[in-house]
Amino acid sequence: MRVELVDASQAELVLRLAVEAFAEFRESLVPPPGILAETVDGVARYFENGGAVIAWDCDEPVGCARFHPELDHLYIGRVAVPPAYRRRGIATEIMHFLEDHARSLGLSETRVQVRQALPSNVALYQSLGYTVRSADPHPRVLEATVLTLFKRL
Repeated sequence: MRVELVDASQAELVLRLAVEAFAEFRESLVPPPGILAETVDGVARYFENGGAVIAWDCDEPVGCARFHPELDHLYIGRVAVPPAYRRRGIATEIMHFLEDHARSLGLSETRVQVRQALPSNVALYQSLGYTVRSADPHPRVLEATVLTLFKRL
């Protein structure tokens, strides 16, 4: 498996992988994942201030994530592995790649956000050394909680 930085020309594939990964939460999460309403143009615009990676198993795309640098950290978001490829360490490889990318940018911290309603996702990040920094209301539904986790590199 390999993880590679991609450019806006891969926006359609990044969106397809993310939608495939988050589609199962359409009915179970309130509000539904925002990625399900995004467009290819919206994903392509993300590259103006950030970037994305795609994980490949040979020539098969098996996961992706987006990121953007802040002053003191690299924010990693939309980490997405479609159900058919889960439990193979793909998300871990993506996170390790982006942690190395943060270091190459001179940043000493990475951050992710995850809904508290997805305990297996929270557990994944904690197993990678992430610590909860804050628990905040979801911007669209106050009853939902979003955790911000961080890792010092």
